[in-house]
Amino acid sequence: MSLRISLWILLAFVAPGLSLSPSTLISQVTLSQLLEEVANLFPTEKQTESPLVCGKISQVPERFLFSACVDEDETGECCKVVASNLCSMETFYSRLCCRSCTLAGQTPLSGPHLDQGVKVPLDVNITVTQESYLRGSNVTISCFATGYPTPEIYWFIDDSEISSLGIYQENVTEYDGILTRTIRNDLVVQNFTKDDGDDFTFKCVAINRAGYESVEKKLRIDNLEISLFPKYPFFVGSQVVTLTCLMKGYETGNATWKLAYSLRTEPYTIVENRWEENGVTVIQSNLTVVTAQLAEIPKTTYVECASTNKKYRAMKQELRIYIIPDVEIPSNCTDVDTYKCFQTLYHYNTNTMMNFCCRTSTLMKHAQNVHSFGSENFLTASVYKSPWSTIILYEGQVKLTCRSSSSYGVQEIKWYRNGEELEPSFRHYIIDTLHLQDFSWYRKNDLVIRAVRVSDIGRYTCRAIYDQVMSEASLTLSFGKYGRVHF
Repeated sequence: MSLRISLWILLAFVAPGLSLSPSTLISQVTLSQLLEEVANLFPTEKQTESPLVCGKISQVPERFLFSACVDEDETGECCKVVASNLCSMETFYSRLCCRSCTLAGQTPLSGPHLDQGVKVPLDVNITVTQESYLRGSNVTISCFATGYPTPEIYWFIDDSEISSLGIYQENVTEYDGILTRTIRNDLVVQNFTKDDGDDFTFKCVAINRAGYESVEKKLRIDNLEISLFPKYPFFVGSQVVTLTCLMKGYETGNATWKLAYSLRTEPYTIVENRWEENGVTVIQSNLTVVTAQLAEIPKTTYVECASTNKKYRAMKQELRIYIIPDVEIPSNCTDVDTYKCFQTLYHYNTNTMMNFCCRTSTLMKHAQNVHSFGSENFLTASVYKSPWSTIILYEGQVKLTCRSSSSYGVQEIKWYRNGEELEPSFRHYIIDTLHLQDFSWYRKNDLVIRAVRVSDIGRYTCRAIYDQVMSEASLTLSFGKYGRVHF
């Protein structure tokens, strides 16, 4: 009964549009025509397609964005920021590319990135090949500055600005990045001369619209430099030990050797050559020791080379040498970098050291161990909030950083919350980097929590795993009484 009444009510609305009376409508109009007419009477809002952001469908309606959330990138690289998942790496990425990052779903609608005061930090550092130079040498010192907008560099020497003078060569190179740019400025000072023994300070200043930063490097200039060779001092006991002391400078005096007692008691000879080179005196002193009669092999000992000029008493050079028995080394047992392997031999019997430095590791196992080695394998893990100083509020972004080092091999990192393994998701994602340094594996693993909520509180554990070996570190995430995230 109620259905029939509803139908007649609809007919009363529809009939005028069809120029028919309700009484005749039933017999002359099909059901589809009736429904179409009803739809015309009650139109619905058309569904609009989501806008595109960087070639992909937006994850967030644009009408939800705050007015301050716009792209301010002058380089036009916000889509590269989104494609490389950089929005959550540093606050400045989501500040300068707020619209793109938010529409892509990589940044929450609100948070510290809306602060207009967020700027790209300037990162400045100096590199130099050595820290002391012979008087009259050509000195090249390099400064790297990274920031946005592209920074510029100028120089000081001992608190005096020199870039405006135009008397020193500056070679500038720009390196591309995503949003940020890196400038390299190589300062070349030819025939640098100051009083003997003086220190001098280079200061590199980087500046852009965001501000300025500076970094200093103190170098020393001397009238003499001494070097000892070989840099890879392994000798078989049945052979002779041949060492070279090379001295360059002014008023050099003569080269003098100091030998440990075990070497002084063996036959040895010293042959010295001297010549002038571009106004500099060069002395090459070759020491040869017959070690076949040594009572004890293996033997680790030392030699020292110095100048007879007492002004240079502090400039002596010492070299530790390793006299070992004959060792058969397979042809496939090699070093990826012999000198670097020797410099890091304190890891000589770790797994990675043996993999990359087979020859040096094998020789060290047959050498006399006269000083302690960090010879045990290691696997470490540490976890902390990154960056430390950031205040995080409800629905802000949290980044927990886990750092791990391993001498066994490439380690795996897993995250746990209250003992349960965390799987990557839209709100919890992981950024992982891995590199080899000093023949150990270093892994940095960032757990990013988008729009942190009360449901995220708990104890977070970073666990580093290699085979059956494990190391872990934990911290607890909670909310304080003022709504701030606490660790």
